[in-house]
Amino acid sequence: MRMTRRQTRHMSRGAAAVMVSFSLLALFGASALAIDLGNAWQNERHLNTTSDSAALGAAARYAIHESGCGSTATNLVAANDADAALVECNPGGGAGTTSATGWVEVTTTKEVDYLFGPIIGVASQELTSTTIVRYGIPSRVRGLRPFALCVDTLDAIPAFQTWLAAGATTESPPITIPYGKDDNPEACNDGLDVPGNWALLDFDGGANQNSDTQEWVLNGYQGMIGTGDYEGDTGSFSQSLQQELASLKSSGEEFGLPLFGSASDNGSNASFEIVAFANVRLENYKVSGSASNRSLTLVFLPGVLDGECCDDAGLDYGAAALQICAVDPDDLTDC
Repeated sequence: MRMTRRQTRHMSRGAAAVMVSFSLLALFGASALAIDLGNAWQNERHLNTTSDSAALGAAARYAIHESGCGSTATNLVAANDADAALVECNPGGGAGTTSATGWVEVTTTKEVDYLFGPIIGVASQELTSTTIVRYGIPSRVRGLRPFALCVDTLDAIPAFQTWLAAGATTESPPITIPYGKDDNPEACNDGLDVPGNWALLDFDGGANQNSDTQEWVLNGYQGMIGTGDYEGDTGSFSQSLQQELASLKSSGEEFGLPLFGSASDNGSNASFEIVAFANVRLENYKVSGSASNRSLTLVFLPGVLDGECCDDAGLDYGAAALQICAVDPDDLTDC
């Protein structure tokens, strides 16, 4: 039977309609899949942030000699994602309440419901995230104040040594350290006649203007400082720092203190070798009177500094830093 032109056009239109229907169905399916997968991806990123936060928080507690895998990790998971759950929190690498170094592994999980997935029989997806955070002696620190203390002088103070020998797990008693070093004149001399227990450091190698020193006393130096030689001044604290020291004292803020082991040259030409870092709080100060009697009174305490971890060969003076060292529990090479 011969088909008319009108019948041919009608069949073509019918075939096209079927093809369009299938195309729209495929497009809808792809769009639905993209929406569900995109939502899962966003939730996975959020879960990664949650496990990072919990692991960092737990490691920070171990770094100050407290248990981090108790309520700390659980509370941080809940605070970051109410729909997530803590699967496990495990200390490793020697981590514990008496250890200066170690790592913490945290694993979290979350189930994400699909909006369109049930159409093809997939209702949800379970997500997991693992973060391992290392803690230990800082290799570099941000936010340091510009005054550095002679480590030989510190090591010779009985109250400090008692605190350090006990594990540096609590606050030390207030310790007043004068500028003059009559009690230990050879401390940090390196064969030179360096007059004081304290140094004012020039972190950025510039002109060492007093305004820079004032800013660093008040807010800390925002660059990263590691061990090594830095320019400085052997002079004592002056009254030009009175206002900044008063503010630092009243804030009760903990901050990083560089410790130097030796000095070369004198005066504004001096160079100091930073060998370690401590975490301290300023209790009092004296910037008037004779230079040798000017002093800072500090409390030493365990604490996590803003910096980089870890210096495995570093000197331990109670301060720590953190580092996310792995996200794969089967590869702890960097931990």
